[in-house]
Amino acid sequence: MRACYAVRAREEETLERCQDGGAVTAILFQFLADGGDCAVVAGLEEERPWSPKPVVATSKEEVLKGAGTKYTPSPSILGVDSAVYEYDRDRVAVVGTPCQMRALRRIEAGDHSEAKIGKAVALNIGLFCMETFGYPSFMDFLKEEGVDASAVTKFDIKKGRFIAWRDGEAIYDVKLSKVKEIVRPCCGRCDDFAAEFSDLSIGNVGSPDGWSTVIVRTERGEAALRSAEKGGLIEVQPLDDVKPGLSMVIRLAGTKKKGAKKGG
Repeated sequence: MRACYAVRAREEETLERCQDGGAVTAILFQFLADGGDCAVVAGLEEERPWSPKPVVATSKEEVLKGAGTKYTPSPSILGVDSAVYEYDRDRVAVVGTPCQMRALRRIEAGDHSEAKIGKAVALNIGLFCMETFGYPSFMDFLKEEGVDASAVTKFDIKKGRFIAWRDGEAIYDVKLSKVKEIVRPCCGRCDDFAAEFSDLSIGNVGSPDGWSTVIVRTERGEAALRSAEKGGLIEVQPLDDVKPGLSMVIRLAGTKKKGAKKGG
């Protein structure tokens, strides 16, 4: 990695609608302003509550609709496929989980029929991820716990707790261990917490509340971050200047790798 920062969006609307510091959303705003064609983000299906779907966002409002963490997987690479082949875009930003970032790097490096997808990706933003839930299991769990998924406006995993929010009010708050039973089995075999194959790795671990931790891994990742800073969309400070800092990210990344070696 090249550098690590604590980052926060400057626009109030972004902070209100995003998960933590709004870094992902703000960087995508600048990517579009700099001439990017679109950003593939995780939106939500209208028919099923909290069911993610890949969205090809070409405007600020469309990017905002994809803000916030979803704890069931969205097939982001299908979104890239749609951006390239359906919308004929050739400068695409992608937001996804570490496993999706790994897959995109393999596509970029390969010499095969999908090489066009790899060439079209201009920015990879990987999200910190310890695990995800299967959608049916997640919905069944919430129902059993008396939580109306359609009424939830935000889910959060923080400080060992799983929390459901409705308009700023916590309506469900339990130890994270309670939701372990609905974790997808494949997540236990994944060794990548911090999206090591991305241009920028982003999450809330390591930074104070209301900020995002951003790990810069590539030159184009650094360029995207600095452009957003120069554009006045984000404020940036070294991660070494805040607590708990990079050590927490390293600890969780190590835990993830150890768990994968044990087979989950």
